[in-house]
Amino acid sequence: MLCMKKLWFVLRLCLVLPLHAQDVLTLTEALSLGLEKNYAIRIAQLQRDSLDNQLTLGNAGFLPVITADGTRQFSVNDTRQVFLDGRNNALDNARTDVLNGSIDATWRIFDGFNMFVAYESLTQLRKVGEFTQRAAIENLVADITDAYYNVVQQTARVRAFENTLTISEQRLQLAQDNYEVGTGTRAEYLAAQADLNTDRSALMQEQQLLKQAIIQVNALLVRSPIVEFAVADTLIPLGDSLQFQELTDELGSANTELRQARLRRDIALLRTRAVKSQRYPQVDVYGSYSYNRSNSQAGFLLQNRQVGYTYGVTARINIFDGFNQNRREQNARVTERIREAQVENTQIGLESVLAQVYNDYVNSLRLIQLEQENYAISQERVSIELDRYRIGVSTPLQLREAQTTTVETNRRLIEAQYTAKQAETELLRLTGRLVNTTN
Repeated sequence: MLCMKKLWFVLRLCLVLPLHAQDVLTLTEALSLGLEKNYAIRIAQLQRDSLDNQLTLGNAGFLPVITADGTRQFSVNDTRQVFLDGRNNALDNARTDVLNGSIDATWRIFDGFNMFVAYESLTQLRKVGEFTQRAAIENLVADITDAYYNVVQQTARVRAFENTLTISEQRLQLAQDNYEVGTGTRAEYLAAQADLNTDRSALMQEQQLLKQAIIQVNALLVRSPIVEFAVADTLIPLGDSLQFQELTDELGSANTELRQARLRRDIALLRTRAVKSQRYPQVDVYGSYSYNRSNSQAGFLLQNRQVGYTYGVTARINIFDGFNQNRREQNARVTERIREAQVENTQIGLESVLAQVYNDYVNSLRLIQLEQENYAISQERVSIELDRYRIGVSTPLQLREAQTTTVETNRRLIEAQYTAKQAETELLRLTGRLVNTTN
């Protein structure tokens, strides 16, 4: 029996000592690491950079197109020529070389205002990219916050089971002493031993859950899963009480998902304008400067050289295209209605989620107050039952029941705190406050 107690003491010491050697990680540090390294944030940033690159006057069609062409051509031919005056000309391997070059410019000066619509559409698309990146940041901040406080939760659970284990060890020692002096039974001693083993098993399971929670945080921070750390927080903090009406108002104006849906609706309106612009004429101005030179050993001219420029205006308008223009406009208006319906559906869905999460938040706050009282009562009770057990007034069953009640009330308290924190984080995310709050 003594060897088993020493072995368990050494095992607990090995499990506890590394915690003191681990780095302490704060939530702020975790968020900083995650935002710097997480791949979802990197991808969102690259997508935003791509949309930023799209926003140019040239991509919208405001600028001219200038091209340069050049040709150098050689040919060798056997030539036989008969002229009208009866002369003949025969030449074998007659060489001809041609050199052509030109610079051409085309500029669309009117396209039914489509270029202005295109530039505005590109501006809106860039805003969509900004909101996409913000959504990725908000989701990551929420995930890291939840995962971090899950570690805090599991750490608190481990401490609670360690305290329970300490009481079970005291109970076993008392049962052993009573059994050895004849005031206790072997059944009580064996029951104390079995309950101690049960508590050891429960502690090991909680320690495993703690390790899994740490691995989850490391994954979000793009670190090796074997990196160990301790959390700086021992309690799960909650901010000021949130009010439902304020949250509802901010949801409508600041929710990232809803703002994205509205931007996509606005882009659909712009695309309808772009389709309608095809009913207007398109006017282009163009100009060209060219150089042409040819040398020939056979023919009327030994050398021909031309240098000059041309310019002009072209215009065209769609008169009839098989009613395809009408079809495109109808489809564009259908897309508008789809986007508008998506905005309304998104808003209704978010309002429903907000109401559900807020109910969880309020209920968890009430549970915290109740379970704090229950936990204080259960702690006092287990202390009393342990003292009564020492003097032989309380039974092992009463002490064990007090222990079990303490463990259960502690679990409910920690879960209520964690659930409240999760709900608080989600409410802040839904209303666009989360990123500003964590900065």
